[in-house]
Amino acid sequence: MHELQGRSVVLDIWATWCPPCRAEIPHFIELRNAYPISELAILGVSREKRATVESFVRKMQVNYPMAVNEDLPAPFGEVSAIPTTFFIDEKGYIKEVFQGYRDYETLREALVAADRDAIE
Repeated sequence: MHELQGRSVVLDIWATWCPPCRAEIPHFIELRNAYPISELAILGVSREKRATVESFVRKMQVNYPMAVNEDLPAPFGEVSAIPTTFFIDEKGYIKEVFQGYRDYETLREALVAADRDAIE
């Protein structure tokens, strides 16, 4: 996360077997297309096997990084429901957390609200 400071960050904890998670992926792809990489970082994190995630990423043509990690630091490792999406401002502060599916417009509005100075 330290490397991402200076940008707004959307961190999505998800799984390939989770229907609401799968339904949100196209919205994150659209967000990635809507904002420059210099302003927005999107990162998906799954606790599944790397091969499972890589196959899904190829199939869905995901355009943002996906990580596989079973041992996340707090508060990310304390997620009890997926999808859980964190909106983090350019200084690294968590501004909003969603549990469950959200549509594109809701995700975009949360992103803008999390860091009004960096993205508009």
